Amino acid sequence: MLHVPITAGWFLALLCVITVALVTGTVLAFRRSRGWKPWLAGGVSVLVVVVTVAAFINAHYSYYLWLDELTDERTWPDAAGKGPHPDGGVLSTAIPGQTSKVSAGDAMVYLPPQYWSEPKRAFPVVYLIHGTPGAPDDLFRAGRASDAGLAAARSGFPVIVVAPSAGQDWTSDTECVNGAQGQWDTYVSVDVVAAVDHNLRTIHGREGRAIGGMSMGGYCALNLGLQHRDTFSTIFDLSGETGPSFDAGMPALFGRVPDLTAVVNANTPGTYVSKLPALPLERIWLDCGEDDDTGPLEDMTAIAPKLQARGFDVVFKTRDGGHEWAVWRAALSESIPWAAAAITATTSVGPPV
Repeated sequence: MLHVPITAGWFLALLCVITVALVTGTVLAFRRSRGWKPWLAGGVSVLVVVVTVAAFINAHYSYYLWLDELTDERTWPDAAGKGPHPDGGVLSTAIPGQTSKVSAGDAMVYLPPQYWSEPKRAFPVVYLIHGTPGAPDDLFRAGRASDAGLAAARSGFPVIVVAPSAGQDWTSDTECVNGAQGQWDTYVSVDVVAAVDHNLRTIHGREGRAIGGMSMGGYCALNLGLQHRDTFSTIFDLSGETGPSFDAGMPALFGRVPDLTAVVNANTPGTYVSKLPALPLERIWLDCGEDDDTGPLEDMTAIAPKLQARGFDVVFKTRDGGHEWAVWRAALSESIPWAAAAITATTSVGPPV
């Protein structure tokens, strides 16, 4: 399939011209003739209208950038084989819920080129949580996480990037909490970390780990990162709110626990941040669109000074756009290398453990 930029203005304008021409031709065909031909023209017109509407929706959220991505072709380098892999590579792997007992989809893992060129080296890890609806491959297809990982590697800060599944399927909204849908906090913070440390050459310990995400995954990263400071030293939250926002309500998210209010507050960074123990400190990157992303922007504006008051090293960035992939792609291109540099600089490089 052709490598055509489907979010470009000229492409969308061309679709509009074709759509108007077909619809006009269909109307004239029904006026001038009978039989099956006008109905065929009408069917084609409806199909093209649907395609045009879908193209504009896609352009708004900036998920697919190129026409050939619609064939589900990989937009990231494949880690198949022993290498060498000059751009690094991505593999898909199952991570069982050993402790949490949840059933999760496959995780995606980016390995930097140094993973093959330096076979005795151990690497820090950036954990990356997707939004909802969503899946790990969103972060590589729309988010270009492998490009960000490669940029970090070329800057001298190679890291492994792990994007686990944060739900049973594409529509799951677990918010990464231990609740009615399962023990998803435990899955991400315990099962995934343990499996990655066991199967890959990683630097063990909090200083060698960062956690980040976008939208729901941004909230997950902030909440899990703050609650498990013995596991993670660095957090980046892209357009995530600072509390759970489950549409069906808190009882449906956490279950009918005896003290629901206390459980919700314990999973609301905007509420518990002022009560956090002084140590250990963390680095935190907050990033959000300035347009039509009111909830996360207000939350981040409120929590940033509270985190700074507690002694955390906080970066807070806003950028043009809303709750969309154009914002998150740009944010990932900056925050992943930032996190990679931060955790690599504070960990010693040595043999696998």
